[in-house]
Amino acid sequence: MFPAPMVGGGLFCKDANVTGCFGIARNPSRHSVWRVGSWLSGVFVLMLGLALALGLAPLAHAAMAPAADATMAELPDTEASLPPPASPSASGTSASPLIEREQSRLAAWQQQLAEVEAQTADLAQRQRVVERQLQRLRDTEASMLEQIRVLDGSVLLSRVLQELQASLPQVQLQSGLSDDIANWRLQQFDLAPSRRLPAGVDATTARLLAESAEAAASPPSAAERAALHAVLTTQYDTLVALGDALGALVQQAIDLQVAQTELQQLANRVRATIDEQLFWLPSQPVMNWAWIRSVPTGVQQQLAAVSWTSGWQEFWTGLRERPLLFLPVLLLAGGLLARRGWLTVRLRRLNEAVGDPQRDSHWHTPLAVLLNVLLALPGTLLLALAGYALQLDARGQNVALGAALSEMAIVWLVFYTAQRLLRPDGVAERHFGWPSLANAALRRRLVALGVVVLGMVGVVTVAEFHSAVLIDDYIGNLVVLAGYLVMAWLMASLLTDSVHQQEVSVTRLMLGVILALGPLLLVVGVVAGYYYTAVHLTDRLVDTLYVLIGWRILEAVVLRGIAVARNRMAEQQASEPGQIITTGPDGTVSIETEQQHLHELSAQSIRLVRLGLLALLLTVLYSVWADLIGVFSYLDNVVLYEYTSGSGDAETLVPISLRDVLSALLIAVVAIVLARNLPGLLEVLVLSRLKLAQGSNYAITTLLSYILAATGFLATLSSLGVSWDKLQWLVAALSVGLGFGLQEIFANFVSGLIILFERPMRIGDVVTVGNLSGTVSRIHIRATTIVDFERKEIIVPNKTFVTDQLINWTLSDTVTRVTATVGVAYGSDVEKVRKLLLQVAHDNPRVLDDPQPAVWFLSFGASTLDHELRVHVCSLADRLAALDELNRAIDRVFAEQGIEIAFNQMDVHVRSIDGKEARLETFVHTPSEAPATDHESFKPGSPSEASS
Repeated sequence: MFPAPMVGGGLFCKDANVTGCFGIARNPSRHSVWRVGSWLSGVFVLMLGLALALGLAPLAHAAMAPAADATMAELPDTEASLPPPASPSASGTSASPLIEREQSRLAAWQQQLAEVEAQTADLAQRQRVVERQLQRLRDTEASMLEQIRVLDGSVLLSRVLQELQASLPQVQLQSGLSDDIANWRLQQFDLAPSRRLPAGVDATTARLLAESAEAAASPPSAAERAALHAVLTTQYDTLVALGDALGALVQQAIDLQVAQTELQQLANRVRATIDEQLFWLPSQPVMNWAWIRSVPTGVQQQLAAVSWTSGWQEFWTGLRERPLLFLPVLLLAGGLLARRGWLTVRLRRLNEAVGDPQRDSHWHTPLAVLLNVLLALPGTLLLALAGYALQLDARGQNVALGAALSEMAIVWLVFYTAQRLLRPDGVAERHFGWPSLANAALRRRLVALGVVVLGMVGVVTVAEFHSAVLIDDYIGNLVVLAGYLVMAWLMASLLTDSVHQQEVSVTRLMLGVILALGPLLLVVGVVAGYYYTAVHLTDRLVDTLYVLIGWRILEAVVLRGIAVARNRMAEQQASEPGQIITTGPDGTVSIETEQQHLHELSAQSIRLVRLGLLALLLTVLYSVWADLIGVFSYLDNVVLYEYTSGSGDAETLVPISLRDVLSALLIAVVAIVLARNLPGLLEVLVLSRLKLAQGSNYAITTLLSYILAATGFLATLSSLGVSWDKLQWLVAALSVGLGFGLQEIFANFVSGLIILFERPMRIGDVVTVGNLSGTVSRIHIRATTIVDFERKEIIVPNKTFVTDQLINWTLSDTVTRVTATVGVAYGSDVEKVRKLLLQVAHDNPRVLDDPQPAVWFLSFGASTLDHELRVHVCSLADRLAALDELNRAIDRVFAEQGIEIAFNQMDVHVRSIDGKEARLETFVHTPSEAPATDHESFKPGSPSEASS
């Protein structure tokens, strides 16, 4: 109303191009007419407001209605097509609080409607940009596939793909778009007219006026009723428009999200295809004689193209422009350099405290490693600072040089820390207990390896940023070749030293061989022209070195903590020593202390820790090499053979590629490793904590190894295209062969399974089969190993234990009976003999009270009264020892009590010697007398009988 004439008359014209409409403000001759019209309008508004104030609201309303209708007719369609509400306050009257409240709500909704429309327009603009990028990327993919088909295997294709890789867009999805869509849907539901005005405009007007009348003293006027009705009607129309706008916004956001997702997937697919092709394509010609002759010229041109001063100038410029950003790093590096002496003294004290029971702690080793890291940190911070400054500048070669310096900072930190740990009287020698000579040799090689890796990382990082010009990178080729050769020599020497100095596990040996052969394979690749491939594999090789060095330090720190904990427990138990007296199978008595138990616990802890660290190592190594796994899909193109699948019309040819063969080989290796190690891991982690019967652990782990081996075998054959429908004939043929030619082997195999399931004997049982006795040590698929009492290993086929008679001395109860037989002379007191034998049995600690010892008078012998002492011992190992102790005690007690242990006696009757009677006399030999001759034992005139 009032501001309308101030616009310049456009709102009162039906045609904005008419000169009379816009010429009022610009034509000086008509300026007076403009002023007169403005004053007349002002007087009209003032009179209308005064009339409303005097209570002439119906008349004022009737006068304003035609003007409002005329204004509505002139509104342009580009707005929200909603008129502003009839505001009594604008007409000079004072609006009620109810109307002001509803007008504020309306204004908020109108503002929200404008914002929603602006957001919709913004999302539509973004979608148009994404669609243009998507179309360009589709064209790029089609062109790339055509070039791959035409230029397959050439160096030119590698150059084209490298240029294309550099031009790919970096697609980033709009963050939080899904949450915005959900919020907009909730707003659309919450702002629906059915929720804001559930009863309609008329009913809501009546309700609000009734509530206002109850609170006020006077009823609402007709003008107030009409104004409120107009505001609510506009609210309803605004809510409808807002709901439609929110729906359009949601749909636009969904379309944008779908387009962005499609663009990202397409970009990832194109990038993966380029990486796959580049990895298997030569990036430069083969290093032949022509390439060697071009090296001096190429190196000279590369050196001439390098700006040696601009990098330093831009670095210092970056430092001066951002002092608050780089000053904390410089202060930290300077502080570490200033406190270097204190750190060294602190480290020396920690090293001296190792082995001291009063000062040693398991926290000393991690703290010592941390101090060595702090001593290596200044150089790392300076290199990283320089790299970050160049990357922030981002001009020319600065991005590549900055990234190279950042990677070199990591190399400095890792290798400088490692060589500090290996210093004489350092952490490796004092904390880890590594030999000093081995540390010195390892330290020299690590220093050399660090220097080589430092140069290689810088060259490789710069080469990755300029992959499109790798064909002309002579300096990079020479540096990489020299670095690979030195790395291979150093890795081989480290592996050789480790094998000579200590027993190396199979896993470490395999890792060492791979690290030693890896650089040599990369040398072959670079010479063959695969410089791009070698550059990308170098990053992974260096990262693998980082992981192995960190893993070795972590393992040593953890083992050191276990050793310190074990020593503390030993010291605590030394104050209250507990002893367990045991007797071996040979009767020797030994004292088992609690420290032996501590050693067993320590060994179990070490096994668990090493298994956990090995799992951690494999996980980290997988994360290092995981991003290169996709490039091996290129091997699917190398088809080795095909096999038929299905039958009839559904019969198809399935190709077996080189990737399938390598996958089958990998499955076989993994299955073998799991079959050998997973049962042991299960036994240590799970089965050892369960209360299982003797031998159950071995049965479970053995069956698990069989299952893993069989599963790996079937998976390997399946990867090679040998399915079960082809294997079933092989299995049938093998079954016939097993039934005839291999029936003994098959019988032993089945017997082994019966032994594992039925468990007539278990690992550790003492058995007797035939004339063989011993302890079961292993149950294999064909035979069982028994260790006899002479420590000889006897291999017995499994069939023998199932079909022949088997004596298991320890199957369900280890208690066995021991029998001691003794004969006393005729005339001895047999009751006294009984009491003495029972006393000997009760005095022996090996003899059990239940069952009770028993003494039996068995028979009247030829020369003795035969008695038998029957006792029971708790284990088979106590049999010989108990029998030995009982016999010794019987001999001692009977001698003390005067009971003669008789021996066989014989009466000899001598009739004559040479027809004459002779007398036999007993000759008693004493040491002082000379030995008598045989003829002195016979003297004539002796009695006719002698007893012997």
